[in-house]
Amino acid sequence: MRLICYGNPGRGDDGLGPMFGERVNRRKDPDLDVDIDYQLSVEHSMMVKDASCVVFVDALMGASEPFVFSKIEPAATPQLGSHSLTPGALLALSNSLY
Repeated sequence: MRLICYGNPGRGDDGLGPMFGERVNRRKDPDLDVDIDYQLSVEHSMMVKDASCVVFVDALMGASEPFVFSKIEPAATPQLGSHSLTPGALLALSNSLY
């Protein structure tokens, strides 16, 4: 299983993803790969290609609950750049490449 935690700790609550990833890493679970980054990038497509399950962790504005789990489907975007990929765009890119 792979956990991808992302966000910018310098922006206060946007650092939730990296903070969560650091806490999970302290458990040293050999069955869990944890990646921490500022944002999703094309390089993450290689990291998800063979994962049995991927969980994306990021801050969410306006959520009615403290956390939300939802299934993410691959979703191609009209323009693919190196910054600001969504989880769905990342999965679509991974499917396309691998």
